[in-house]
Amino acid sequence: MLRHEEVREWAMKLLEEINRLGGNFRYMDEDEPSRIVVLQNMSRYVDRWIVRPEEQRKYSNYV
Repeated sequence: MLRHEEVREWAMKLLEEINRLGGNFRYMDEDEPSRIVVLQNMSRYVDRWIVRPEEQRKYSNYV
């Protein structure tokens, strides 16, 4: 399994390439324990963020 640093590095290369080809993407968030990096299409923006386990109680009323 890839380390989070490797996932982040690949995501940043992907982001550069997508935007070089005319995309409108931006780095949005990441979660190291899950090894994910979120890239947001700014042409179809959705206000979503990663809710970490320690923050879930704060947002549990909205689910």
